[in-house]
Amino acid sequence: MSQFMYLNLFLCIFLFLIIIPGIIILQLYFAKFNNMWLNLILPNIIFCLSLIITVIQIREYSSLNIEAILSITGYFFLINVLTVILVAIYFTNKNNIKKEKQIEKMNVQDL
Repeated sequence: MSQFMYLNLFLCIFLFLIIIPGIIILQLYFAKFNNMWLNLILPNIIFCLSLIITVIQIREYSSLNIEAILSITGYFFLINVLTVILVAIYFTNKNNIKKEKQIEKMNVQDL
């Protein structure tokens, strides 16, 4: 293997073991706050990056045959798996906060 392949392998391992869990942990931290804009920052950034990567891939292909279209579509959906995970964290925590507020409201009414 060449030195470039080792570097590429290291970057992939680094990406999956450090950066992606870090993004998920950061989203879990943001989800504790009851602020919609703060909670949707990371999903929007990841989605915009996926669009940029898709546009770059489209520019690299000289002719868009079916193989190129399937490859580009596959990358787009693969990158957006993280976006779906981050949005799911947001909605899950949003529902939990709503339930906690309802319970708190019921407790105040019981007094």
